[in-house]
Amino acid sequence: DRKVTVDLPDFKGRTRILGVHSRGKPLEPDVDLEAIARRTPGYSGAQLENLMNEAAITAARAGKATIGWEQIDGAVDRLMVGLEKEGGNQLPRLKELVAYHEAGHAIVGALVPDYDQVQKISIIPR
Repeated sequence: DRKVTVDLPDFKGRTRILGVHSRGKPLEPDVDLEAIARRTPGYSGAQLENLMNEAAITAARAGKATIGWEQIDGAVDRLMVGLEKEGGNQLPRLKELVAYHEAGHAIVGALVPDYDQVQKISIIPR
C-alpha cells in the first residue's frame, strides 16, 4: 500500500473548497467565503465541508431558508472549540480571570509576526 500525504489547503484552497461545499446551499448575500477561509486556517477539506453542513443544519433547525453569518460563526465555534457547556454559571471573579487570560492570548497573537489574526475571544466555557 502506498501512503500519499496531502497538505492542508492554504487560503485560496480553503476558499475554493468552501465554494464547492456551499454550492446548492442558500447563503445570505453578505456571506463571504473568503472571510470564512481567513477564519479557518489549518482546516482540512473535510472540516470545511462539515462546517458548511453544520451551518446548514443550524439554519434549518431555526426555520431559516438561508444560511447566514450567525450559523457559520456558530459552526466555526463548535468545530474549533466544541459545544457550549450547559450550566456554565461561573463566579464573577473566575469570569474576570478567564477574560484576562483570553485577552493575553489576543495581545500576544497581535504582537507575534506572521501569526494568524485573532478572530474571536470568548469566556464561554466549552
